[in-house]
Amino acid sequence: MAQITIRKIDSAHASDVKTTSREVLEKDMRSLAALYTENWRTSYRGLLPQALLDNMSTEKAEKKWLQYIIQENRGIFVALIEDHLAGFCAYMPDEEIEKRSEEHTSELQS
Repeated sequence: MAQITIRKIDSAHASDVKTTSREVLEKDMRSLAALYTENWRTSYRGLLPQALLDNMSTEKAEKKWLQYIIQENRGIFVALIEDHLAGFCAYMPDEEIEKRSEEHTSELQS
């Protein structure tokens, strides 16, 4: 199981921290899945049934996101702090906008 490390960066040293963003790589998927699972368990505690949250796993989340990125016109961008995954956002075409417009527009999920 991937481990999530939370580190506070004080504003005085923020400029010394290397931050980057890029498209997801296969090597990121385990950390992305761990972050996703922990975020859901923390954010939705008390809002969603606990059994649903307890049933979540890094392995299931990894399969979900691997399936997501192989679909056409879908992808994930990751944010890295010092080469460690700190966040991600998924994108896909916005079907409602495409129905109303001929322009190609996408939706960003985070």
